[in-house]
Amino acid sequence: MFVLVKKKINFKPKKILDLACGTGLSGEELIKIYKKSYICGSDISSKSLLIAEKKKIYKDLKKYNFENRYNYRIKFDLITMIGAMTYCKNFNKLFENIDFYLNQKGYFIFSHRVDLWEKQDFYNILENLYNNFKISHISRPCSYLPKNTNFKNKIKIRIVLLQKC
Repeated sequence: MFVLVKKKINFKPKKILDLACGTGLSGEELIKIYKKSYICGSDISSKSLLIAEKKKIYKDLKKYNFENRYNYRIKFDLITMIGAMTYCKNFNKLFENIDFYLNQKGYFIFSHRVDLWEKQDFYNILENLYNNFKISHISRPCSYLPKNTNFKNKIKIRIVLLQKC
């Protein structure tokens, strides 16, 4: 997933925010690609944050819901939110927060389940963001959790890369 970011953006992000970072799985992949980046994480689960903290990937971890705005002292070049769009109840708030956190020309990569994408008419939601974001990439449906036999072929996701205008 982050190989896509590496291919699509023409710079190495210095500051990365991993929203809904959970136990740090995305952080582990990010640090492999962007070894010198300053990576922050946030999640709503204290238990997940404790596990993520032990991995020593994140320079800063915060406990909060991604729909609530946290006032970071810095702006980010890249924001990730993998596997959590399913839980978003207010897309406008989320994208306002992403806009607030991102540097100009910064990127936001996220995944979203295809079944919910269709139910929510999510492409229409993305089209309404054109004032603040442009769509850099929307993947074809791909496996949600390819190593998990319960989800392997039943649920698909799309990976989306947006750039702040």
